[in-house]
Amino acid sequence: MNPNLYLARVNRGHVLTINKDYDGALKDFAEAERIDPAAPGARALRCLTYTAMGQFDKALADCNAVLEKMPKNQYTLASRGEVYLAKGDWTPR
Repeated sequence: MNPNLYLARVNRGHVLTINKDYDGALKDFAEAERIDPAAPGARALRCLTYTAMGQFDKALADCNAVLEKMPKNQYTLASRGEVYLAKGDWTPR
C-alpha cells in the first residue's frame, strides 16, 4: 500500500465534492478504499459527498461506520450532525 496514493485519492475526492463533481468524487473514494480499506478518511469525506447529493441514508451509513471505529472523531461527529440537519431531523441524540 502506498499512503501517498491513498491521500491523493481522498484529497482529490474532497476537492471534486467541493466542485460538485459527485460522481468523480465517489470514484476517487472507492479507489482510496481499495488502496487502504481500513483507513477512515474516504468514508468520512464520502459522508459529505452523499449529504451534498441528498442521499442521507448513505451519508449516515458512512459516518456511522467511521464512528464505530473512532467514536470521538470530532470531524465525523460534526459531519453526522450536518447530515441530520440536512435531513430536517432536529431530534436530540
